[in-house]
Amino acid sequence: MMILLLAFILRLWLNMSLPVFWDEGLHLSRAYAAERGQFFYWNIRKWLYPVFLSLFNPGGIESLWLARTLSALLGTLAAGCCIRLGRELHSDSAGLLAGLIYAVLPLAVFHERQALSDPLLATMLAVMLVCSVWVARKPRWWQALILGGSFAAAYLTKISALPYAAIPFAAVMLLGKGWRSRFTGIVISVMGLLAAIVIIAWTYTYVLQHGGLQTSAWEVTQQKIGELATSNKQGNSLPIDVRIAGGTNYIVTALLTYAGPGIILLLLLCIVWLIRGIERREMIFLAIPGVVFLLGPMIAQKPVDASRYLLPNAVSLVALAAISFAIMREWFQSFGPVRAPIVTAVLAVLVFLPLLSFDGLLLIDPARAPMTQIDKSQYFNNTPAGGPYALAADYLAQQWRASEGRKVDVLSGGSTNWIQAYMGPRVTETAQFEGKTPPDELVAWLAHGDRVFFVEDSVDGLPARKFEEGKLNLRKTYQDNFRTIKLYELTEVHGSLADAVYGNRVPDVGHLANDFAAVGQELSQLPEQAVYVFPATHAQPLVDQGVDAKPLAIGEWPLEETHVNQFIAGLNQDSEPSFINLLLIDENNADPNRLIQQGFQQHYYRVGEGWYGLLHRITFAAGPETPTFISISAKYEGGIELVAYSEVDQLVGSNVIPLALQWRTPVPIKDSFSIFVHLVDSSGNLVTQYDGVPGGGLLPMTVWKPGELITDRFALILPPDFAPGEYSIRVGIYNPASGLRLRVLSAAESGGDYVTIMHLTLP
Repeated sequence: MMILLLAFILRLWLNMSLPVFWDEGLHLSRAYAAERGQFFYWNIRKWLYPVFLSLFNPGGIESLWLARTLSALLGTLAAGCCIRLGRELHSDSAGLLAGLIYAVLPLAVFHERQALSDPLLATMLAVMLVCSVWVARKPRWWQALILGGSFAAAYLTKISALPYAAIPFAAVMLLGKGWRSRFTGIVISVMGLLAAIVIIAWTYTYVLQHGGLQTSAWEVTQQKIGELATSNKQGNSLPIDVRIAGGTNYIVTALLTYAGPGIILLLLLCIVWLIRGIERREMIFLAIPGVVFLLGPMIAQKPVDASRYLLPNAVSLVALAAISFAIMREWFQSFGPVRAPIVTAVLAVLVFLPLLSFDGLLLIDPARAPMTQIDKSQYFNNTPAGGPYALAADYLAQQWRASEGRKVDVLSGGSTNWIQAYMGPRVTETAQFEGKTPPDELVAWLAHGDRVFFVEDSVDGLPARKFEEGKLNLRKTYQDNFRTIKLYELTEVHGSLADAVYGNRVPDVGHLANDFAAVGQELSQLPEQAVYVFPATHAQPLVDQGVDAKPLAIGEWPLEETHVNQFIAGLNQDSEPSFINLLLIDENNADPNRLIQQGFQQHYYRVGEGWYGLLHRITFAAGPETPTFISISAKYEGGIELVAYSEVDQLVGSNVIPLALQWRTPVPIKDSFSIFVHLVDSSGNLVTQYDGVPGGGLLPMTVWKPGELITDRFALILPPDFAPGEYSIRVGIYNPASGLRLRVLSAAESGGDYVTIMHLTLP
C-alpha cells in the first residue's frame, strides 16, 4: 500500500506545475465535447480516453488538475500490476521491488502526467498482462471477461494495442502446466478475444450509426497497420533496416534517460539468466511485450515523437528488471552472507539514484530534468509546449474571478488548445479567427454578456489589426524564446456585427410569429406613421406584412446614450410623420437599461404604449426638439414642485399637443406617484388626458435626486370630434394604488388638487 501511495503522490506532486502539452489540450477539448454528448467526432484510433475523462465532468479551471489526477491514478494502478507480476512470476520481494521501481520510474512518472491516451493504454495492457498470467497458471472462466474488457479498452484507447492480442496465448504456452491447463487457457483466451471483438464491433457500429466514423472498423485497422508497415508518413521513406537502426538508437537513448543505466544493466543480465535457465519461461513471456513490441516504434520510425510511446512497454520491462535484481541478489547470497547485502546496496544505488535524481530535478525545476532533446523541445521549448499561454491563462482566470460569474471567452488567430485546457468550457469558449469574418460564436458571446479576449500569437496567429469590426485594447504581453503572446480585450464592435449582437439577445423571428402578426395587423392600418424596430435584425416580419418598418440599426455595441442620439439625429425630421412608433423586441434583454426608449423620450413626445407578447410598441408624437419653458413654481404636498411647462405654439398635425413639464423635489420621495394632465373645456369638462409615471415609467419619483431637474415629455391627443374654442390644461399628482391626489400647497392658479398651467385657444 505504501508503494502505491508513493506512486500516486509522486505523480501528482511532480507534474502539476508542468506546462500543458499540445496533445494534452487536444484531448481535454475532446473530453469537453464528449461531456456535451459529442462522443465520436474525432480520431477513432484514440477514442476511449477523452470519453473516460469526460465521465469525471471536467469543465473549468480545475480540468487540468482533474485530468492529471486521473492519469496519476492510472499510473498507480499500473504500479499495482507491476507488484502482482513480480509476485506471480518470481517472489513477493520481486513484486515489491517492481512496484517501487515503477513508482519512481521517470518514464512512467513524467509521461503519465498528461491528459493523453498513453497512461490508459499502458494501464489496460498491464491489467491484461496480469490476467494472462492468471489464465496460464490458474485458468478460470471469469478471466475471459477481464481479458476481453482490458484488451478492448486498450484497443479503443489506441489501435497500436492490436499486437497485444497474442499475449494471452503466449502466456498459456509459456507458463501453462500440462496440456489440460493449456487447453483451458487457450479456450479462455479465445473467449476473451471474442468478447473484445464484440465490444469493439459494438462501439464502431454505434459510431457509424451516429455519424462519427466514415469508414468501417476493419478499414480503420487496415489503415493503421498500413501506416506501420509502409511508413507513409513524412520523413519515413527510408529503407526498413535504416529505420530500425535509427529507432534502436532512439530507444536506447530514451531508456537511458528515463530508466537509467541500472535498469538497462538488469535487463542485459536477463540474457545471462536465460542462458543459465533461470526463470526462462517467465522472462521470455515478459520480454515479448517489453522488448519484442519495441519493434513497433522502430519500424514506424518514431524518433521524431515523444518517448511516451514506450510507456506501454514499461510495466513488463520493470517486472523483468525486478526479477533480474532478485535473481542477482539470490545468486550472490550463495557466496556468503556478507557479500550479498553489499552487492544489493550497490545495485540499488545504481538503479534508484538516476531515477530519484530525475524526479528531484522534476520537482525543483522541470526544465532542468535530463530528458531527451526531442521531449525537451516538445514539452518546454517549442510550439507544442505552448510557452506563455500558461501566464495568459492565469490572467484570464483572474479576470473570470473578478467578473462574478461572467464567462471569459477567447478569439484567436492561432491555436486555442492551451487556453481550453487551462480554463475549461464552463469558464471560457474559444473560436478561431480566420481573418475574413468573425466567427458566429463571437455574436453569441457578446450577446450573453461575456468578456471577450483576442489572443495574438507571433508563431501562427493573425495580428490583432486584422480584426476590423471592433476595438481591441491591449491588456498583457507574454513572451519566451520562441513566441510572443499579446492578449487584447474586445470592448466594442461596429456595423452589422453589433446589430447581430442585439438580435442574438432576443428570441428568433420564428418564435415571435404570433406577436408580429398581432402588431403588424394594427400597424398596417396606420400607413402615415413611422415604425422603427429594434433590434434591427427583426424588422423583416413587419415588412413582409406590408408595414413600412425601418430597422433601428445602431451599429455600435455596447449600447450607449450617444449612439441612440446619433441615430435619432440622422432621421429626416422634415419628412417625419406626426406619429412615430418604436417597436422594441424583448427589451429586457435587448436594451435592459432602456437607453433607446429614453433617447426617443428626450426627442419626441410620448403618446402611449401597447404590448404584444414580447413586443413593446411605444407611440411618440413629433414636436419641438428644444421647447421653450415657462416658469410656474407650483408646489404640491410633500414638497414636489412643478418648476416649468413648455410653451405650446401650435398643434402638430391637426390633433397633437406636445407638452413638456419640468419637476423638482427638495427631499427623496418614497412613493411612486403618477401624474395626470387633463385638457378641459371652458365648462371644466374633460376633453382628453395623459396619465402615467413620469418619463413613460422610466423616471419614477422614487429615483429623483433632491434638487435634480426632471423633464417629462408627452403629448395630448385631441379627439376627432373636439370643437374649436378655449381650453385649459390641468396637472396633478396621485397615488395609483389608492387614487388619492396630492394637495396643491401653492400655485398661481389651482383647484385644490391640481394646477392650471395654461389656457389656450384651439382652432
